Formats: sequence, structure tokens, C-alpha cells
Amino acid sequence: MPITDIIMDFDGTCTEIPAIYEAFLAQYLMELNRTVFAQSLVRADEWREAQELVRTHSPRAAWTIASTPAAPAAADPYIFSFECAKFLLRKKNIQAEIPPEVFKNAANSNPAPWRKEAREVFETLLNHNIGITFISNTSSTAIIGRLQELFSVIEIPKGIAVKSGAEKYRITELVWDSTIPRDTQKSFQHLPAVHSETSIDRPVYLRRGSYFEAICAAFRNDLGRLASSVFCGDIWEMDLAMPHVLGANIHLIERADPFTTYEYERKAVIGYKRRYKISKDLTSLLEWL
Repeated sequence: MPITDIIMDFDGTCTEIPAIYEAFLAQYLMELNRTVFAQSLVRADEWREAQELVRTHSPRAAWTIASTPAAPAAADPYIFSFECAKFLLRKKNIQAEIPPEVFKNAANSNPAPWRKEAREVFETLLNHNIGITFISNTSSTAIIGRLQELFSVIEIPKGIAVKSGAEKYRITELVWDSTIPRDTQKSFQHLPAVHSETSIDRPVYLRRGSYFEAICAAFRNDLGRLASSVFCGDIWEMDLAMPHVLGANIHLIERADPFTTYEYERKAVIGYKRRYKISKDLTSLLEWL
């Protein structure tokens, strides 16, 4: 079946994480010490030790921003920094939540550059009448701003849509009064609660209600389009596992050091036997044409 739609994740998938992660992590620590650790400052050596421990225990150590494990703790610096901070809060016996401005200030001051091939790949897809939709944890406003920067325009190109702020990390059911049509909801209700992956000593959850809602919004509740769509992301568990079970094609972008893609992620994707590709950059998206 010809491909009609590409569904893009943003951070890491479309951006160069190696270029900014060190500066991001350094500022994240500064923001932590300015706020939640103001009365018990985290030393540089404590921060390094926390990073070593979290990295060693990932992927069993997971992103717990919404309580339930949602992705490997060392999948990217944004997840990693949060889990390092949570570890230190537990270690210091501090009962507090990490203020949202800690991440916001560190991320805004250290934006990851677009992958160098991004604009050319997107323009080629658009020229072949492939629709591009961004569904990411990053806000729609932020992604639209970055697209304006990439294309040097005020209005993003026709054929590109942004349905973001998806909160893919939320392992939730659909609310009982959901406005999604009943027949469409059945696709979600038929999902198993967890993936069959068992090698990382914790469940890999599939039923991510917020992400499903974002997909339905992007497709206007026509999930028949999944079969002619490719979901592209860099974290298998969070970006790709549920869409594949729903019926989509998937494309895994391999992460670079020091947040390297885990072997179990590659094995899970290769285990699909068809409807998948794995690559180190976005150029291979053109192989779906």
C-alpha cells in the first residue's frame, strides 16, 4: 500500500542531541540547585554519580514523570535529567516535585539543532504528496516555532500539521465520556495492556490514552489511514510500540552516544518482520516512497 502520511516525533528524532546534552545537563543542575535543592545543594560529583547510577540501571530504570514507567531513563537528556533529579530527591529524603521551570529554562537555553537533512527530507516528502504530522511530547507552539525557523517562513508549509503536546508518557485509559467515536475507541480497547517484551525486568505498557487521542485527532478518527502511515521516532517503547500494534508502519531513528539505542529496542522492531525500517538519520524515510 502506498504511504500517504508520515507521523513524526520531534526531540531526538528530528534534532541533534549530541550537540547540546552536556550544556543542557549542566544548566539543569543549576536550575535544580536554584529551586528544589536550594537548602541542600547538589555537588558536581553527586550529579555525576547520579548520572552513572541511572545510566547503569536503565532501561529497567524508567521515566516516571507520570508515575508509571514510560520509557528508558537514559533514552535522552530530558528524561535522564528528570530521573537523576528524582534519584537525588529520594537519596536526600526531600519530599518535593521538580518545578516545571527547571526543564523549561534548561531546554530553552540549549535548543537542539535540527538534523542537517531535515528540511530536504521534508520537502521531498511534501513534493510526493506525503502528509507530515508532528505528534510529540513537545508542545505544538514550540514545534511550530522550530518549523518556522527551519523553513525561514511565517506560515509552515502546506502538508505539514502539528498535533503535539501528546503526553505519550501517560499510561492511561480513555475517559468514559471520550468524544472519540465508539467504533474508533475499539482499536484502543483491543490493545493488550503490555507488550510481550520481557527482557528489561519491567513491563512495556501499550495503552497510552493521551497518545491515542492525539493520533485520532491527526487522522480525524479515521484509523484506516494507519495502514498507509509511517510513525517515525527514536524511542521504540514510547513512540512506536503502540502505533505498530494499531496497524501502522514504523521507522526507528537510532540514538547517538551517550544515549544509544538499546539492543532490545532493535530486536523488538526487527521482530515485527515487516512494516519497519531502522536508520541513523532521516534520509532513509525517503525509502518509503
